[in-house]
Amino acid sequence: MKGCLYLLFCCCLGSLYAQGPKNILTVGTHEIYISSGTEFYTDGLNLQPTTSLTLSNTNIVLDHSASNLLTGSISRTYSFSNTISSYSGTIKINYLDTEVPSGVVEGNLNLYFFDKTSWNNLASLSNNTSNNIISALFTGGMLSEINAAVPSNTPPTDLVLSPLSINENVPIGSLIGGFTTTDINSGDTHTYTLTDTTDYPDNSSFAISASNLVSAVSYDYENKNSYTILVETSDGSATYTKTFTISITDVDEDLDGDGIPNSSDNCPSVANASQADADSDGIGDPCDNAPNTPNADQKDTDGDGIGDVLDTDDDNDGCPDSSDDFPLDATECSDTDGDSIGDNADTDDDGDGIADALDNAPLTPNTDQKDTDGDGIGDVIDSDDDNDGFSDADELTCGSDPLDATNKPVDTDADGIPDCIDTDDDNDGFNDTNDAFPLDKNEWLDTDADGIGNNADTDDDNDGQSDAEETFCSTDPLDASSFSGDVDGDGVTDCRDTDNDNDGVNDSNDAFPLDPTEWTDTDADGIGNNADTDDDNDGFSDLDELECNSDPLDQEDLPADLDQDGIPDCKDTDLDGDGCINTQDDYPEDSTKCTDPEPENPLEPEVQEPVLEEVYVSGLLTPRSSGIENTWKVLNLAQYPLNRVAVYDKNGNQVYAAKNYDNSWSGTHKNASTLLPAGSYYYVINLGNGKKPLQGWIYLTY
Repeated sequence: MKGCLYLLFCCCLGSLYAQGPKNILTVGTHEIYISSGTEFYTDGLNLQPTTSLTLSNTNIVLDHSASNLLTGSISRTYSFSNTISSYSGTIKINYLDTEVPSGVVEGNLNLYFFDKTSWNNLASLSNNTSNNIISALFTGGMLSEINAAVPSNTPPTDLVLSPLSINENVPIGSLIGGFTTTDINSGDTHTYTLTDTTDYPDNSSFAISASNLVSAVSYDYENKNSYTILVETSDGSATYTKTFTISITDVDEDLDGDGIPNSSDNCPSVANASQADADSDGIGDPCDNAPNTPNADQKDTDGDGIGDVLDTDDDNDGCPDSSDDFPLDATECSDTDGDSIGDNADTDDDGDGIADALDNAPLTPNTDQKDTDGDGIGDVIDSDDDNDGFSDADELTCGSDPLDATNKPVDTDADGIPDCIDTDDDNDGFNDTNDAFPLDKNEWLDTDADGIGNNADTDDDNDGQSDAEETFCSTDPLDASSFSGDVDGDGVTDCRDTDNDNDGVNDSNDAFPLDPTEWTDTDADGIGNNADTDDDNDGFSDLDELECNSDPLDQEDLPADLDQDGIPDCKDTDLDGDGCINTQDDYPEDSTKCTDPEPENPLEPEVQEPVLEEVYVSGLLTPRSSGIENTWKVLNLAQYPLNRVAVYDKNGNQVYAAKNYDNSWSGTHKNASTLLPAGSYYYVINLGNGKKPLQGWIYLTY
């Protein structure tokens, strides 16, 4: 019975294929038995179980509006009125080309089954697009519906932006164009993102607002006229990216603000309202890289702002065009061998057949590679072939052999310049023609021509005064007529001598530093005390004051002068000035009386004065000697017991004084133990007899 039903079913298969809902098979209370490996086909559905299968009480319906229809389904949904509890085997579905929606790739079609709970993707899918068959292996599952459909979500397939251009200088945020996405899933919504800014840096110049592209900067056509961006569209789970080139539209603007539109401005980047164009080449002077020389092409090979028409080094390689074999090639300058290959690129610059790397004169042909001194520099360019430190040219000039290192020219100062051409053989900085000692580096001048150079000579001008002394005295050590004198002839120059007249008084204390006979001028009358007869200018001579025991150096200490006649009383023979000499005046201090009217007693005897020997004063004092002059001797002074002795130094200072001198003074200062310095001292001896004091000089020596 089962076999009969199976045969009947098979006979009807060819007529069962149809579109739309259709009752393909009603089994009812009957059963259909399908043996293992047998194909069961109905209306485009083919079941080939791997184990025997019995169908009972179910309908298989091709139904595009089934309640469990898979979202996104585009064709071929088969529903079973009663679920097949378990099926293992192959499921195949045939479809028509017309059933495949536009834009759907047939290879993307899939098979799904519904197990009364959820849709499941069939495994081991095989697409035969040539025969429009989709097949899959199904193992031990419940079958409620089978669906041939596009996968649940298909990625977008295209992205369009329109328009693709924007004017320059528009405000930031201006609309450029809108995005449209092509997506087979018609119900999808899409978002847009600028992506991969690292590889697409132009992205930063744009922004996306909803589905629109807007400007993020103000564009300048003259600076950049196109931008490339990468945009991604997403339906929430799948994405699609695409590059777009946005063109910037040039607007006829006035960039330099000189009132002339760029399109007609001969210098649109720099204000040039007058449109000055000195060379009439169509390029305004402020923009012209050669304003006075026509060059409409503005060619500037090296980009240094100077047009080639004026530039003396067009490629800026440091070689002037006039000497540059390749004036427009910054990598080359010279072509030594003229083979049109620059020396930098040429492996044999001199064309002598020897590669530069091996050539000891790479820029000068020398096929013999001669190198006398073996220094790696060919003789043809070596300036010192024997490597002896002297150039070949110098050796030839000086007569030595330029190829023999042992045969060298004379070089006194070892400066590498032979004497025969050296203008300064001893290298002392003075040319030989002006050097008194051209071979002595320590000497070059001999001012006094004595054969001794100035550096060694202690008296360069031979004036008898050393250079050091002349320098000290600020006189010229190189001028014999300029020197510091020696007034006292003591061998010490005047500028250094503290006692230029050698009178024993330092110049700083000497009123007459160049006069050995004078040193003090007490009254500042310009006459030294030694020559001045009145040192204190008080009207009394020094001798009178000394004789009368007043100070000859003190204007306030005056001798007595009763009659004010300028003659001190001690020397005045008429004290009262009455015309009667003192010896005849009975009243010598009364100018109104002269003689006593009473006669003299004729019986009174006349007093006879004793006869005294002459006083002798020694002019020498030698305190440290054992001779008679070891104390100062004034002979016969004892005859005058009222004597007073005074001794003065050259400055008029009293250094010794005594009354009734006894010849015991040994040259000490005012009887102290300190000896006076050697020198001349002035003495005054008042005998106390009313006569003129004795005066003179003592010389103290040791």
